[in-house]
Amino acid sequence: MLVILAVPAVLTYVFTLPEAVRRSYTFAYLDPTVPTAFTAHFIHLTFEHLAINLLSYGLLCLSCYVLCILAGARRFFYTAFVTLVFVFPFALSGLNLAVPRDAIGYGFSGINMAFFGLLPIALTNYLITNVTPGFRARDAPVFFFFITAMSVTLVLPMNIWSIVIAGGIFLVFVSFIFSIRRSTGGSVMALLRVLLAPELRAHIALVTLLLLVGYPFVAFPRAVVTGPVVINVYIHVVGFCLAFVTSYLFNSIVPVDTENKTKSE
Repeated sequence: MLVILAVPAVLTYVFTLPEAVRRSYTFAYLDPTVPTAFTAHFIHLTFEHLAINLLSYGLLCLSCYVLCILAGARRFFYTAFVTLVFVFPFALSGLNLAVPRDAIGYGFSGINMAFFGLLPIALTNYLITNVTPGFRARDAPVFFFFITAMSVTLVLPMNIWSIVIAGGIFLVFVSFIFSIRRSTGGSVMALLRVLLAPELRAHIALVTLLLLVGYPFVAFPRAVVTGPVVINVYIHVVGFCLAFVTSYLFNSIVPVDTENKTKSE
């Protein structure tokens, strides 16, 4: 918990520095440097921006932590946490250069979106070990494609192309739903009845599902331009997708049941 709380402590301390100092550590897309590729993600220029990112971090990171601990995937969380906080800043800043522009990048929202990408994997492990053993690690993309379809409808202007893209992603989501039905030997409604059971383990899973459905409305607002500030929706998408893919691959290599077996031995 001290390691988790160190992140908001650093973000808050950095915010107390003079604005000129903070601006010197932002990531300039036309003049990028390796140090600022990392430091920019811990910089905030307004209190509102800092407060939103601190609240988002608390919800997403702590949710991932609780789910992983209850699933017996402590090592998985530690590995993911270190990767997201210390490696992803460089990766996200580098990918930001794919869209050259005369601007600066800063803020922790890209890393928060990476924790959001980790959340479906943490929830999947929790479902497997605490709610329904019929759920499998390879079923995690059902959450990914559902969130992606939601995000497309929130980000893109409502036209025929956005409808086609969202519809295509939704069809993939439906295919995973039928796959889960075959693997559990029951229906999706049966899984929902388990989630709605009056038990703490079901309530934890249900609250996490509500967070997965609700957070895209925070990450992908309709108004992306506020005065001179433009919300970097691109890096939100990249952070979410990159974190999900990397954590999904790692979870496939070191599945939660193997980790639990190692601990018991």
